Amino acid sequence: MREGIRMRSVLGGLAAAALLLGSASPAFALSACPGPAPKVNVLLSDQGLLESVITDARGRLYFTGPDGLMRMDARDAKPKLLTPVESGGGLAFDSDGKLVVGYGNSIENGSTGDQTGPSGLYRVDTDTGKFTTYATGLSMANGVARAPDGSFYASNDVGHNIDKIVNGKTQRGWSQVESGNGMAVDLAGRYLYVNQTFRPAAIVRIDLRDPTKVTTFAAPTDPADLAAGLDGMTIDAGGRLFSAANGGGQIWRADPDGSLCLLLDGLPKFPDGPSAVAVGNRHGTFGAANLYIVTFGGQLIELEGVVQPPVQMRLRPSWVRRGHCGRHGITFTATTTGGSPVAGAVVTLSGVTQTTGPRGRTRFAGPLGGNGPYVASATRGGYETATTTISVTGC
Repeated sequence: MREGIRMRSVLGGLAAAALLLGSASPAFALSACPGPAPKVNVLLSDQGLLESVITDARGRLYFTGPDGLMRMDARDAKPKLLTPVESGGGLAFDSDGKLVVGYGNSIENGSTGDQTGPSGLYRVDTDTGKFTTYATGLSMANGVARAPDGSFYASNDVGHNIDKIVNGKTQRGWSQVESGNGMAVDLAGRYLYVNQTFRPAAIVRIDLRDPTKVTTFAAPTDPADLAAGLDGMTIDAGGRLFSAANGGGQIWRADPDGSLCLLLDGLPKFPDGPSAVAVGNRHGTFGAANLYIVTFGGQLIELEGVVQPPVQMRLRPSWVRRGHCGRHGITFTATTTGGSPVAGAVVTLSGVTQTTGPRGRTRFAGPLGGNGPYVASATRGGYETATTTISVTGC
């Protein structure tokens, strides 16, 4: 029932957009991306209205559907319900590997959400499905993205607010984008890219240092493409943005210079069109060079060989003496698998972040807050996230 109500609401919104863009024709004119057409594999069908998708560092894939957050452990595995989520929204991982999931992502919430903040974020254990409420007071939580400093951003595709969430505290209306939807942070952690849906199709760019600086990064020049209905977004290790064009039944790619091309055509259009995209991972069976698409029509689709995979990265801690609570501090070194230092990686330990220097190293002062294992992670645009676990005693 909820799915049907939402579908009718979305249909009304897209119909309004079509009236607004009355000059747009049914044909789409964006030029094809260079190279051969990608191989398309349909992995799932008849899953109901699917909203978002993401893969993790263990090679598993997650998507939000009518029942909530679903997990697939392999390409040929049956999806299973991990966590019930009412009106599931965007997906992003935190530094501890927990999955942050938007909830309350409905047209009804979004229509008043800029003023009332009815939505929020859950933090989900991807092994057990147990969750806690991470943040409340969001405008809609339609798209969700995480920056290297640990901040999360959430959009409202029927409003204007882009919300910022730091340590679970929401700054509603941190920036303003009309009908903002899917989002991604650039590889340097400087800009937030946002798709626009119920208005002429465009990707805008927000300066994370100054959220009042909102500029158009990429937009089609042919009027036929303006009603494409851009939805979910992701970014690959080459800094290329991939967008689901729900109204056009297409996948678009935006290169770092802002040029647009058509990666895939011929998918079902609204009301069954593509809603979100995600890159794969070298672990498991959802390949790192592949793009994964979910649709309102209930499909999970794989595009082979269209993604630039990230460089592998390792994170090594210094030796921690037992019984000393890490009081002498801990140094972490980030390198490639070949041993080259990775400068500029953001290392997170127990909620504290540091950035590696030219030798790939950064030091955390001790002692730590208590006994037990601690998971540290290192992230940098274009590199695969690296994690390591340290054991601390004597606290």
